[in-house]
Amino acid sequence: MTDSSISTVYAWGCLNRRGAAQTYPLQMHGLSGENAMSCAAGTDHSLVLLSCGAVWVCGQADDCRSDVLRQGTSDSGMTFPMQQAKFDGARISSVAAGDSTSYAISHCGKVYSWGQGRYAVLGHNDGEQNHIMPARIRGFPEDSIVRRITCGRWHCAALVDRHQVFLWGRNHCGQLGLGFLSRACVTPVKILLEPDEDCLLSVRDLAAGEAHTVVIAEAGHAGLDARAYSWGDPNDSRLGGVDVRLHHSPQLVKTINHTLERLRLNIAKEAQQPKNSIVSCGIAHTLVLTTTGQFLAWGCGKYGQLGYGDLWDREEPVVVPGVHSVLTFATGNRHNIAAACRAFQRIDGLGYAK
Repeated sequence: MTDSSISTVYAWGCLNRRGAAQTYPLQMHGLSGENAMSCAAGTDHSLVLLSCGAVWVCGQADDCRSDVLRQGTSDSGMTFPMQQAKFDGARISSVAAGDSTSYAISHCGKVYSWGQGRYAVLGHNDGEQNHIMPARIRGFPEDSIVRRITCGRWHCAALVDRHQVFLWGRNHCGQLGLGFLSRACVTPVKILLEPDEDCLLSVRDLAAGEAHTVVIAEAGHAGLDARAYSWGDPNDSRLGGVDVRLHHSPQLVKTINHTLERLRLNIAKEAQQPKNSIVSCGIAHTLVLTTTGQFLAWGCGKYGQLGYGDLWDREEPVVVPGVHSVLTFATGNRHNIAAACRAFQRIDGLGYAK
């Protein structure tokens, strides 16, 4: 939801702590009459960013997701949106949600997080403390600007100043790209996509799966338009055919370059809307948007989430057939959804439909 004309927010599914199903979209009331600019969903909670820069939250109040959630829970267990506390007076420009965590980026590029602190996923360098109210993450360079944040289940990745990638949280599968395995990293740490520190690559976008991470960066040399890096859990071909012995360090996904060259495609330089993505990860699969509005997909295909007409895992990216001119898209755990331009007249949902 990035169009400023959007003023109505709907929710459906499991919307209360008793597990009752809301089988049709339900309009969310009480959002102060402002236009909704974007939204994010965690396992049992949601965030809505309004045009005024306010963040409203709703969902289950367990795991210290937010003190506001407790105030917004009725006796019946149904939750209704409540405005989150002020972010040190900062105006918020984007929001993100992890499993039991919430994140907000201000217009000046500062990051706030709150929720359950397991595996230090909040990035506050205080062990695994829960935070019921937003607190600024102090682990980034003082004058840096965080432009995007993406959440895995228990780890996060952030794009800083277009050239730097920082990660924090759980690292049991090497998803932080540190070159080794560990329980967690308690504060954001910068990683290098290439061993040569002088090789400064401009990052287009990044995405986190359950336990892996993917970054799309400028190629940096003639012959290629862009390149993809991946690291983390090597199972289910989710890393795209890299050397699994080095899965805890960033590696170039060479298979995507082969596919791009063979099909004469290029990775999209940016999404149609600035806040949208060109790469997104499910639990164990990845989608990358091309300049033609098509998808490259790789990883786990057990539930049909690669959209290629079979249930096979694929380490070499395939082009998802029948989908073109995509404007925006998102991946769930084992499914995807995409909206195409009006000329194409189609919305596609790919994956597990049971």
